[in-house]
Amino acid sequence: MSKKIPCGDNFPHQCEEPFLPPVIARHASAVAISPHTASVTHPNAELPDNNGQPKIVAAIPCYNTEHSIADVVSKTKKYVDQVIVIDDGSTDGTSQAARAAGALVISHKRNLGKGSAMKIAAGAASNADVIVFLDGDGQHAPEDI
Repeated sequence: MSKKIPCGDNFPHQCEEPFLPPVIARHASAVAISPHTASVTHPNAELPDNNGQPKIVAAIPCYNTEHSIADVVSKTKKYVDQVIVIDDGSTDGTSQAARAAGALVISHKRNLGKGSAMKIAAGAASNADVIVFLDGDGQHAPEDI
């Protein structure tokens, strides 16, 4: 039997124990993408049926990572069902490089910060069972997923 406990996020409710930290996006459906701050360059595609296996999405918030993002996306695609890149207002070719490597790309029109990018990613990946966050500069090894 689970008990109700305060979960510590910004939503006025209590969660069933055990609960996931807010970064894992229990409330992904509550995150909205504002047309004034972000644009989605691809529709959020349905994840494939994994024959009962968890559906895993990698979310990569990044800023000015044109030099590394394509390699990170390419390597990450081997371990997950979908890769979402949140370009947080980059002034280089980050979005184009990520898209060319096969990621779903969400582009902020201006830099909103990593926390905002992670919230947007959680909303875009609301159909996943697991969301894995990686950095776009290559500091996290996709092989560790």
